[in-house]
Amino acid sequence: MRIQLSCSILKKKTLAVEGIFSTGRVSKLKRRLSMSELSKQIRARLEHDPAVNLHASDLVITDAEVVHLKGVVPDIRAKRKAWRIASELAQGKGVNDELRLQSDLKEGDDRLAEALDLALRKDSIFHTLLIRNLNAGDEPLERDSNGIELSAADGVLAMAGQVPSLSHRRLAEVNAWWTPGVVDVDNRLQLQWPEEENDDEISDTLLLVMEKDWFLHGHEIRVQVRNKEVTLLGRVASSALSQRAEWDCWYVPGVREVHNSLTVS
Repeated sequence: MRIQLSCSILKKKTLAVEGIFSTGRVSKLKRRLSMSELSKQIRARLEHDPAVNLHASDLVITDAEVVHLKGVVPDIRAKRKAWRIASELAQGKGVNDELRLQSDLKEGDDRLAEALDLALRKDSIFHTLLIRNLNAGDEPLERDSNGIELSAADGVLAMAGQVPSLSHRRLAEVNAWWTPGVVDVDNRLQLQWPEEENDDEISDTLLLVMEKDWFLHGHEIRVQVRNKEVTLLGRVASSALSQRAEWDCWYVPGVREVHNSLTVS
């Protein structure tokens, strides 16, 4: 009787353990299926967005606990929109954006870092900050000091450190995107003090960007921002300048959409 009881208990325990592992396998399978379905939904949305143009993009969406966007896209608008669409459909799951911009200009990493270093030092808004070019052998910043550490690897410009405001953080990223040959920007700059994002701050930053972009000097460009969506109004001399003004808006992190209503004349 004792032996039979022990076997019965053992059998129940074995079934219970198998049930736990079976449940775990089913849950894992469901997660995989849901992530696979999520990838299909993201791809379907991207296929219907002319800005992304999947047929002209080498874009891969991988199934994992975090959605990974990888590949090459034609421009900054496609990159930003792909991330936004994936984030909307992911419903709280993380989205890792590893998309790269297509670039025919192959600059070495040291040259990329040197160009951004020079641009930041020449920009008056960064004059009070320490700039450290790690590719050039500069010493890293001391802890909690205001400044920017920059580096370049495989065409990607990375920035870390601490800056006084959101405008500093955003303008630093725009400067990085303006660097010829860059394929991506990894902006990990932290704020010295917490600051709430709002449309007015984005609008002020965009006006600064338009002012600093010498290609757009002398053109009448007005900016309206509502719920992080930007509308460009005014007049420029060519369609190339109209596109440049739109790209400048997309370079600013936090911008959700850009409506280009510029007139070319």
